[in-house]
Amino acid sequence: MANARKFLEKGDKLFIEGKLETALAAYEKALAADPNDTNALTNRGLALAQLKRYEEAIESYDRVIETESYNSSTWKNRGAALAHLGRYEEAIRSYDKAIDVDPDDASAWFQRGNALDELEKCQEAVECYNKAIAIDPTDASIWFNRANSLNKLKLCQAAVESYDKAITIDPNDALAWYARGNPFYILKRYQDALESYDKALAIDPDTAGVWNNRGNTLAHLGRYQEAVHSYDKALEIEPNHHASIWYNRGTALFQAKDYQDAVVSYGKAVSIEPSHAAAWNARGNTLYVLKRYEEAVVCYDRALVIDANIEAAWYNRGNALCLLRRYQEAVASYDRALAIDSNDALIWYNRGNALCELNKYHEALESYDRACIIDGDHAKAWNNRGVALLHLSLYDEAINSYTKAVALDSKEPEYQHNLAEVHALLGNNLNALAAIEAYLAYRPADHQAWDTKGSILSRLGRHREALVAYERAALIDQSNALYHYNCGIALQKLRKKQEAADRFRLALQDNRAFEKAADALQLLEDEQPSWWDWWFRESRVRASVGVFLATLLITYIMLPLFSGEFILVGDLGLNIGQSLWYYISPVSAIVLLLVLPAVLRWGKAATSPGIVLSRQEPNLAPLDIVTSADEEDHPVEVKR
Repeated sequence: MANARKFLEKGDKLFIEGKLETALAAYEKALAADPNDTNALTNRGLALAQLKRYEEAIESYDRVIETESYNSSTWKNRGAALAHLGRYEEAIRSYDKAIDVDPDDASAWFQRGNALDELEKCQEAVECYNKAIAIDPTDASIWFNRANSLNKLKLCQAAVESYDKAITIDPNDALAWYARGNPFYILKRYQDALESYDKALAIDPDTAGVWNNRGNTLAHLGRYQEAVHSYDKALEIEPNHHASIWYNRGTALFQAKDYQDAVVSYGKAVSIEPSHAAAWNARGNTLYVLKRYEEAVVCYDRALVIDANIEAAWYNRGNALCLLRRYQEAVASYDRALAIDSNDALIWYNRGNALCELNKYHEALESYDRACIIDGDHAKAWNNRGVALLHLSLYDEAINSYTKAVALDSKEPEYQHNLAEVHALLGNNLNALAAIEAYLAYRPADHQAWDTKGSILSRLGRHREALVAYERAALIDQSNALYHYNCGIALQKLRKKQEAADRFRLALQDNRAFEKAADALQLLEDEQPSWWDWWFRESRVRASVGVFLATLLITYIMLPLFSGEFILVGDLGLNIGQSLWYYISPVSAIVLLLVLPAVLRWGKAATSPGIVLSRQEPNLAPLDIVTSADEEDHPVEVKR
């Protein structure tokens, strides 16, 4: 017995000094002298637990319990060893035994709460922590772990209050300040979260996780460069072990539109952790923005090999394939995305776009219909639905779709443009005119739209306004022969032959193979002018002479009314000779002078049914791929 006590005391001294292996040897000698020495067995178990030899530690505790089943500490220590082995249910049963022996043991309640938390039984864990706090409210660790469980339960405000209690007890606990920032982050109270992380770093600047979370918070505040600096600090501490930090750094750089560096960061993330599917997807998104679509597809493929259920990767892959004009593959990608989430309007919308490019308008229409059912306010889907309907010659339905798009987004000019085109095709000229004018209010530099407006006005017989529109088109695109030709037609309609001929010559100068312009010019040159045009339109000199003769004629005709002497017959003394000489002869001579050119140049009216307007094909607004952004703003708005 004396030897056992001597070895026990020696073991305890060595244990305190941290010489665990030597202490364990001393305890073994004590037990050799007295196999039932519960102190030696208990301390042996503690030494083994410190050495992470938990199974052997449990064996020691069990030997103590065989003789001292009422020993609360032994049950607790046994529970702790089981917890280290991940055997939390057994650990809880051991803690229950300890609590049965001593219900006021705050440590037993605390450790029981920890085991429940590991099993994600967070509400029960909080109840255990509450029991422990009722016994010992001054233990910062209990308040801290209680806060962690509350945070998991999304009871963020209660978690903050619990962290505050822990910090009140120990203001220099960097871990508590760090953890306190997390519920603020979840609550989107980013400034409060940032202050907590900064306090943690002021106490301990060497924790990579705090720098990482600080970076995430700064990114949410839109302070991307500062976020990158925080991630860099985290990487100085742990450069090669945290793929997530490189991933977050890449995300901040992406948001800052520093796409080249973002690609590098995501590349580091996947080099450290090749199975990081989110990083592969994000790298693909960045390459997509850089228009490196082939490389983007490779990245999406890598992400999907790791996890085939990433809907965003299938969707983004489809978008990249569309831009590579690999539409059939794109449709297959969208189908895989829809198999995961069939209620995503964007996927249906872009699937419709790909099918339109394949000229599969019926299938495209079905996709647009699904997009519009899911999101009735998706203006682009309504617009592109109109495109599909137009290709199917369902004009009235196309008008309804475009009208819906305009109603949803009246500031998007392309919808007005498309509406104008389909109204024009149906001959709804007034509606077409209203729509094209609305479009031109936003796109005044679109020469094709001015040409469209001109053709609509021409069909309405408003040739002077049509000429203004054609001239505007020709001014914007002076090399387009078509616009000069249409100006010529409008001028010809206005009976301005010389100016019309000049415009036709301009059209031929720009495009000598423009047969319509050549034919129109020939018709104009061969055409004999009308009597009115010959006198009053073609020559200013002739117009002056004509005006003089017409005025003289009117004067002679009106002369009898104002001369004071009426030419009378019979008893009133008509002098026929004088009448012929002074009145009828001059009038006849003037009339002859005015009519003679028409007799000599018997011509036709300047208008000719052989000259017609020329129109380009309807220029519908292009289909587009939506990446969320558009990802307008998009940055291209893209999906993660």
